[in-house]
Amino acid sequence: MKKSNLLSSSFAVVIFIVFLLNILLCHLCMAIQPVRWTGTEGLWTEAASWSENRVPGKEDHVLIDNGTVTIPSGTQVQALSINLMGRAKLFVSEDAHIDLIGNNQLYSSLNLIEGATLENRGSIRIHESVSSGITIQDGLVNNLGKLVVSNSPIEAIMVRGKGAFLNRSTGRIEISGQSQFGFHLQQYGQCRNEGSLILQGGILLDGIFLEGLTRFTNRGLIHFVKPTGDNCVDNHGTFENRGEIIVDKSGAIAVRNSSSMANYGRLKISDSGGNAIDCSSDTSTFKNTGSVEVRGAYGNGIHLTRGSVFHNMAGSVLSVQDCIHQGVFNEGGLFINRSTYTVGRTPDGNLIMAYNPEK
Repeated sequence: MKKSNLLSSSFAVVIFIVFLLNILLCHLCMAIQPVRWTGTEGLWTEAASWSENRVPGKEDHVLIDNGTVTIPSGTQVQALSINLMGRAKLFVSEDAHIDLIGNNQLYSSLNLIEGATLENRGSIRIHESVSSGITIQDGLVNNLGKLVVSNSPIEAIMVRGKGAFLNRSTGRIEISGQSQFGFHLQQYGQCRNEGSLILQGGILLDGIFLEGLTRFTNRGLIHFVKPTGDNCVDNHGTFENRGEIIVDKSGAIAVRNSSSMANYGRLKISDSGGNAIDCSSDTSTFKNTGSVEVRGAYGNGIHLTRGSVFHNMAGSVLSVQDCIHQGVFNEGGLFINRSTYTVGRTPDGNLIMAYNPEK
């Protein structure tokens, strides 16, 4: 099942407007008076380093546009939003905790723009934003702790411009609740996951959505626990898996690839609502050097549209079982096999080829 052009265009317009509001409102001090960091380098708990001569509280929007702020171990921070700009740096220590709940303004609960940096070694929880949970525009998030984002209507995490999100081996990200997208990458945005990324359901469109010259590299675990409304992964950029991706169930297509995707690790798809893997454009290339396991799809196991290419490389594993339609349905693409594959319990029990595979 594909999103209609109208639906895609509408959401693109909404997201662009929200992004412009993010930037505009940050530069206008969010159109309300935030509590602003006035120090250089210091602790969040230092009241004299804030514009109001007090530590921000749960009813405040926070602006840090200079200096380096550290949230010390054992500190509990509550605010409506935190906005980092320019050379600002925020460090969240181990056993420190941030709660951003109930932001009712039309910008993200956590914003990083113009080169700002956040390093999290503690825990951050973002809940009930009006728009997005996190927006990174030319900024950097380095996550070594726990990050939970729930009920952010536009997207849980947006990375755009030359922004980057690094989830280290100790990092854990949990996304749940009503959002259009889980992870959304635009322009030159990049994400590298070395830890765990858990998408727990409630996503109305795509779990991970790449567009433009974006790149997503997985070296850890990505787990889609509950179905998304549309695709679990919708790739229009460059997606590389060197870890493990597990799809327990998808609302429509589990992995939709319209550009470049490579699997060097393990991709396991169960109970896909449509095609398990859909190479959906004439520029689509999927290279499997690892293991692809499909068990259960209310469509085809692998679908190749005209001009698309699927490489099953030497030493790789490809197993497709229990599909409503064909194991591999090739509509004018190119299926290149240099290894072994297993296709079973489909209506025909075999592959449908437009071209002979290369053995």
